[in-house]
Order: sequence, then C-alpha cells, then structure tokens
Amino acid sequence: MLAAGLAPDEKTLTALLKIYRKARWGRDALELWERMRANKWPVDLILYNTLLSVCADFGLEEEAESLFVEVQNCLPVRPDDFTYTSMIKTYCSVGKVDSALEMLDKMLDGGVKPNVMGCTCLMQCLGRAKRIDDAVRVFDIAVGRGIKPDDRICGCLLSLASMCCESEMTKVLSCLERASPRLVMLIRMLGDGEVQFAEVRKELRSILNDAADDVRKPFCNCLIDICRNRGYPSRRGRELLYIGTQFGLYSGLQNNGSTEWSLNLRSLSVGAAKTAFEEWMMHLSDSVQDDEALPLVLSIRTGNGDQRSSQGLCSAFSSYLKELAAPFSQSGDVGCFVAAGEDVITWARSKTSNLAATA
Repeated sequence: MLAAGLAPDEKTLTALLKIYRKARWGRDALELWERMRANKWPVDLILYNTLLSVCADFGLEEEAESLFVEVQNCLPVRPDDFTYTSMIKTYCSVGKVDSALEMLDKMLDGGVKPNVMGCTCLMQCLGRAKRIDDAVRVFDIAVGRGIKPDDRICGCLLSLASMCCESEMTKVLSCLERASPRLVMLIRMLGDGEVQFAEVRKELRSILNDAADDVRKPFCNCLIDICRNRGYPSRRGRELLYIGTQFGLYSGLQNNGSTEWSLNLRSLSVGAAKTAFEEWMMHLSDSVQDDEALPLVLSIRTGNGDQRSSQGLCSAFSSYLKELAAPFSQSGDVGCFVAAGEDVITWARSKTSNLAATA
C-alpha cells in the first residue's frame, strides 16, 4: 500500500493492529504505533482502544499510560468504557491493584458506565490480592450502575469464593445470591455430607446446561477449588471432576501412548489439577494390579507460562508435587514434569490411599 503511494486510514491500521494482537506480536504493534505518530496517520478512538488492548495483553504499563494521555488530549471525543477497561486490565496484569481502582474511580467520575469485562478483571485482581471487601465493593458498583450479573460475573464470584477466608465467604456468597441463587444452593449442597451424588449431578448438570459454553469449565474448576479449600467432604472434588468429564469439559486429560503416559492439566484450576492428578495416580495403581503394560515415562503438563494463570498453576503444582514427595521433576520445558514409570509406580503404591483420602 505504501509502495503504491497510498496512506492507510484508521480502519486499515486498526485491522492490522488486531492481527498483531491475535498473533501476540506486541513489538510489531508498538512499532506500528511509532510509524503512525511519525507519519501523522489518522487515528480515532477505536484505534487507540485497540492499541491499549495490546498494552493490556502484554502488561505494558508505561506505554498504556502514554496512550491514555494522548486519548485525553488529542482526540475530540472522550475516553469510553473500553479505554478505561484496557487501562484497568493493564494495571491488573502487572499487579497494581490500587492504580486499577483509581482508574475505575476516574471512569465513574467521568460519567462512563463500567462494563462486565473491566469489573470482572478488577474483581479477580482484588481477589488474588486478598482484598475481598474491595472486590465486593466493585460488584456493588457494577450492579448499581446497571450491569446485570451474567455468567462471567458469576464465574468471577465463584473464583472469589474459592480463594477467600471463612469470614469473607458470607460476603461473597451474598453477592452470588444476587447473581445466581442456584449456584449458592449448589455450594451448600456440596458442603453437606448427607447430600448424595445423584442430587449433586442433577443440579450441576442443570446449571451447566443453562450456562454459556465458555464459562462451564471455569464454573466446574472453581467449584472443585471451593470443595478442596473449604474442607468439604473429600469425595466432592472427584465427583465434580467426573461430572465435568461426562459433560465433555475435561476431555483429553489423559493420553496413554506405548512408551509415555501424559496428563494434560492446561486450563485447569489448581484444585482441579490436583484432583485430576490424584485420579490419575489411582488409575495407575489399578493398572499395576491388573498387570497392564505400563509406560517407561510419565509426564504432566501444566502450561508453558505465557499466561499469568498457567504460571500460577505451574508454580502451585510444582510445590504440590514436592509436598507429596512425588518423583516428578521439571524437564527443559517450563510447565512440564517428567518421571520414570517404575519410580512413579513404586511411589503410587504407597501413596494412593492417602491421595484418595485428601482428594
């Protein structure tokens, strides 16, 4: 285009930036931004918001702040909810929760209505920082500004419930009650040892059937985390994993080849990953008792660490394996743990009963 003497307009540049963002070519996106400024190519709010989204994806705080100033000073229109949301996501991605809260306050002071994406991102960040009261305040602000709690907000509240302490649980469940009374009822069923598996399965499957596809697995992950973290009956985590597997949420967890058996824990929460591992070890022990041919190598994959969530899972699972004294060690690939089959079999024979009791 440039060789033909044609100058790109805002739509062309925005389309190119979206391609870079999808390919995770952050450096290319920033280089394009510099060319835009140097050549004084036309920009609009949508283009700036796309650039800010790139900054949010890569945690480019200084670049995002510079862009935000340009939006405020160089455009005839004011920043919109997507502009502020990208700034909130950027601050959350680098763990600057106070800066994210300040951006929310600026958004509200500017008369801009927050959106679901910004609120859930901020609530998650506050939850990781153990600031549950602030997360509840953000939920109240969102509802007070007319946001109708949807599956994404319910998933966020479930995540908060999985990480909060006992004294904060009531506050989180109070918010969840306003968003989805059925999820609160299910959580109480899970904590009741008298409730039978068939009742849990019926209620969970009903909830999952009504939920959007992209939140079903996060719902199940968080419910498993809640069961493990709150000391619910030990069988509950396994029951939820089984129901989720039946529902098609955990397909591809295990891959048994002729020389290697692997467990793929990507996209699982920490609690769900531990539960899946414990089930795998019990399956391995059953195979030993049945005199099946076992592999030379066993491997576990938690993710390569590109995303904050997979970094957290890798670290947490590494600590978990050390706690169990399991004979797995990290290979050259980040997020990959490998052990000799014979070593795991020897260890699993002595540990399976304990794993079942702590699942």
